[in-house]
Amino acid sequence: MRTSSTPSLKKPFAMLILMTIGVLGGPVVIGAVLAGGADPRWPPDRPVEWWTFFIVVAVVVGLMAGSIVLSLIERNRFHAAYLQSRQNQIDNHIIVSDDRVGSEARDR
Repeated sequence: MRTSSTPSLKKPFAMLILMTIGVLGGPVVIGAVLAGGADPRWPPDRPVEWWTFFIVVAVVVGLMAGSIVLSLIERNRFHAAYLQSRQNQIDNHIIVSDDRVGSEARDR
């Protein structure tokens, strides 16, 4: 279990790498499957070409949606960690409240 209050960035970067592979490799896979048929042009003439097309598109769209969801989750974690550290600073009197700053300024 992680003892640090700072969230890790491993998951977002892993999603970014997978999405990059899908976006760059997907068209290559579709092109290779399309080239194997009787007619290498669009539209596909074999069911395997259609299945490949839809699977590649579904994987890329799923990775995009997953990366958006993961970024929202990580953003909330970072925000929660920031608020917790801020509260700890206030509790430990590291941050001076506005009232104390104002009273110190008035005393001078």
